[in-house]
Amino acid sequence: MSSDTTGGFIYELYSYHPRIAVLFHLVTGRWNHLSHIKAVVNDLFDDRQSIFDNQIHINGAIQWIFNAQDSLKTGGIPADYCFTWGWSNPYPETSGYIIYSLINYLNVFPESEMNDEIIQRSIWIGDWLLSIQNDNGSYYEGLHAEKKNLLHKNMIIQRESAFETAQIIAGLLSLYKKTHDNKYLDASIKSGDWLIKTQETEGYWNLSHQNKPRSYDVYIGWRLLELYQIVPNPDYLYSAIKVFDWASELQKENGFFLECSHLINRDPWTHGIGYTVEAYIEAYVILKRLNIESNYLSIAQRTADTLLKLYHIRGFKSIYYQDKGFIPASFNENWESKVKFMHLSGCAQIALCWLKLFEITRDYRYLNAGIKLNKDIKSIQNLHSNNKGIRGGIKGSHPIWGFSSPFRFTNHSVKFFIDSLLEESLIMKKERGELL
Repeated sequence: MSSDTTGGFIYELYSYHPRIAVLFHLVTGRWNHLSHIKAVVNDLFDDRQSIFDNQIHINGAIQWIFNAQDSLKTGGIPADYCFTWGWSNPYPETSGYIIYSLINYLNVFPESEMNDEIIQRSIWIGDWLLSIQNDNGSYYEGLHAEKKNLLHKNMIIQRESAFETAQIIAGLLSLYKKTHDNKYLDASIKSGDWLIKTQETEGYWNLSHQNKPRSYDVYIGWRLLELYQIVPNPDYLYSAIKVFDWASELQKENGFFLECSHLINRDPWTHGIGYTVEAYIEAYVILKRLNIESNYLSIAQRTADTLLKLYHIRGFKSIYYQDKGFIPASFNENWESKVKFMHLSGCAQIALCWLKLFEITRDYRYLNAGIKLNKDIKSIQNLHSNNKGIRGGIKGSHPIWGFSSPFRFTNHSVKFFIDSLLEESLIMKKERGELL
């Protein structure tokens, strides 16, 4: 199937036939690479890695990003390292919000020896993003067309995306704040203006994943609020509040958000749930700073507290790892799950949300659960592999053959792992009195 609005053969496999996608990688994987075999064997026997200070794990993850960027030499960050195709094409959406994480590292660890390189590489990503921005301010969904590879070609979707565009705003605004270069702000405004023009009256965007509104599109609202803080255009504020209020109607009493899956008629990944909760937390913080009252904190807590109860009080058990705490990769609207693997990006996002809630509420249940879940993910990160696609990276799934990005180390898993450890590190510095 050629590259079209459906996204092609590979895209269809990931979206609708995940079991076949796993078999595809088993058949086509480069199993002559000893590092690939070791990764599978490690998961078969749940051979966990040594745990170190947060900064060591974060530095390893950032070096993975550097290695990924160097594999293309265009500035963009590949979506993943896969056992079938190696490094993928660059992913504009995730490249954008990776800048946000890298710049945040500078704030938490201002004395790090990596900081000069982080700034240079962040600018490299940002300038690449400026070069591929559409004339109307939007960005396309999916991978960017740079490699002439059939597998990558079939994952390229030439379709404007509100969600992708908003994620890129996050990185460009971070660069603007760091460099004071107006070109990043101008591009952000251009994207923000396109977002408010394409928003539906009800508050959602049809120009979203698979052209269907998703409750996690509140992440777009968060980015518009960030833009509003720099450029006080009331349309940005109004647009953001509209999407948050629209999505709040999709939350059930038990905290579950309807329409939170990026796949049609599928239970949502924890990835999408994490997006939604984090956006409500950040929106609450920004609106409070603007002296605007909202119920967004209680909305976020309703979902986060349900996850906390499931993880901290009852917990989950994997059929593979009976002695480990476990958050399954997806849930139905009754918070039941049939999957037997973890979505590691989603786990990191949930830990991040708990930690952010601790900062607001000082409820130590959130802090303890966030630290524990971060520790679990750190024990899965391999810091010693000879393979640059594995060393320091974070898998899409644990075990690695799980249906979410099977046999792949994904850049969004790395990004949210960094974010969660940075948040934990910041909290601990404050608790020790190292920061005011």
